[in-house]
Amino acid sequence: MRRGRQRSRLVVQIAVASIIVGVVAVPAVATMGTLSITVNTTLSEDHFGNITIDADNVMLDCADHMVTGSNGGSGIELVGRTGVTVKNCHVTGFHAGIQLVASSGNTIMGNTARDMFEGIALAAGSDNNFIESNAADGNFFDGFLFQSSSNNTIIGNEAAGNIAQFSFELGSNGNHLADNTAEGGVGFQFNNSDGNHLVNNTADGSSTPGDTGFEFSNSSGNTLEGNTVNDNGNGFVLSDSSGNTLNRNTSDDGDVGFLLEGSSSNMLLRNTASSAGFTGFRLVEASNNSLIRNQSINNDEDFGHGFRLEGADWNHLERNTSFGGDDFVLDGSEYNTLVRNSATGDHDRTNIEETDGFLLLSGSNHNTLDRNTATSSGNSGFRIDGSSDNAFEGNQAFRNFGNGFLIRNNSEMNTFHGDTATRNGNDGETDGFLIANSFDNTLVGVVGDRNSGSGIAILFGSDENRVEDSRVSHNTGFGIVVFLSSFNSILGNTANSNDEIGIGVNGSFNVIESNRACHNTIVDARDDGTDNVWEDNTFCTTEGIS
Repeated sequence: MRRGRQRSRLVVQIAVASIIVGVVAVPAVATMGTLSITVNTTLSEDHFGNITIDADNVMLDCADHMVTGSNGGSGIELVGRTGVTVKNCHVTGFHAGIQLVASSGNTIMGNTARDMFEGIALAAGSDNNFIESNAADGNFFDGFLFQSSSNNTIIGNEAAGNIAQFSFELGSNGNHLADNTAEGGVGFQFNNSDGNHLVNNTADGSSTPGDTGFEFSNSSGNTLEGNTVNDNGNGFVLSDSSGNTLNRNTSDDGDVGFLLEGSSSNMLLRNTASSAGFTGFRLVEASNNSLIRNQSINNDEDFGHGFRLEGADWNHLERNTSFGGDDFVLDGSEYNTLVRNSATGDHDRTNIEETDGFLLLSGSNHNTLDRNTATSSGNSGFRIDGSSDNAFEGNQAFRNFGNGFLIRNNSEMNTFHGDTATRNGNDGETDGFLIANSFDNTLVGVVGDRNSGSGIAILFGSDENRVEDSRVSHNTGFGIVVFLSSFNSILGNTANSNDEIGIGVNGSFNVIESNRACHNTIVDARDDGTDNVWEDNTFCTTEGIS
């Protein structure tokens, strides 16, 4: 964790001192010194000094009076107690405001703890307590601190201006948090704590870098449902944590909405990240996670990303939607599966050339993209950059500013089957499918229709690629063009009604076989290269090869 253990040792030291020294019983009517509670007690005025609960099944009602100390010990302390109720107390001036040590089955309700080191603290196996409608503000460390304390119910509490508002550590497991509010700093922090359930909690931040709404470190099996983060540096962070479930949570207006670092086997379902300055959903060296039906919207149009995987392998992304920025980015990430995701760009952005719908950066290999859609991206719908052995099937690129599919920079052995590129480009030079300086890629049954450049283009030293049983039509440029490239196979394709040439080849040792080209404006086929092989092709409106 970012914070040291000094404040943890402080809580433990206070607890140990209480157990060793014991408590000095004084009459319940005392308003100064140590007040010992052994029967139901209601304060009639403010108390200066600490209060110890020295019996089980009693109630302390401060009746909205102050309990004030001189910067030491605990304001109200329960050690080894059960069945106690503490309510309506306003505590300040101690190390810890209200502290429970090895105390279970108690109720802490309607209290305030302000301007101390810790507000309300539970330690040493304080389990099954009910913490409701309390406020902890302006404390130096934690508003609410739980150490080795489990199965507590924490409802409707407020914490603001502490370094951490709600902190759970040292095996604080199975706690239930609902309708709590945290403001500033770290909202809800869990370290080595498992199986907690968080519902409808809110963390409001200050956009300070490092502020986090919900942070889990080395914690597993937690469930977060319907929680909200506003204006924090990071919304939800899982670090070295596994088996957690995040469902229908929202992060708005921060740097990263949802961040998984070194975390595996987590489920993110129907969450929303909006107005992220950097990334809506970011996975860093995180594996085997499932992201399903999440949405990332209105991210920074120049620098933002919808979903970004960095060195993250074997993840599954399905039916997610992204609007704005580079929508889905894989950077050095392998063996991921992306199914039925949707990327939508913004036609009005200023730096449109910098954005892609789906982007595979260097070393993103062996991924599968199936039936995804990229629309209105500033650059390409799908860009494969220095990445190999990826499988694309049934994806659609529609009305993107740049190419529908761009394969470049030594991208090898990628396969495209049944993918569609339609109405991409706005400058007459962008293509449905563009292979540049890349080798041994295969396009089977793809469609390039009505793009502003060519339907399929193989350019600039792109060798040994294969285009088969594909259809290209009504493109502003060529149907299929091979330029300065060799040993490519163009087999059984249809190139009709393109504005320039149906099939054009400028290179050597390419095989053009069993294709059909008709009704192209300039000519159905042209060979400007050498040693190319043309066999069994059909040309409808021109005679042979020009």
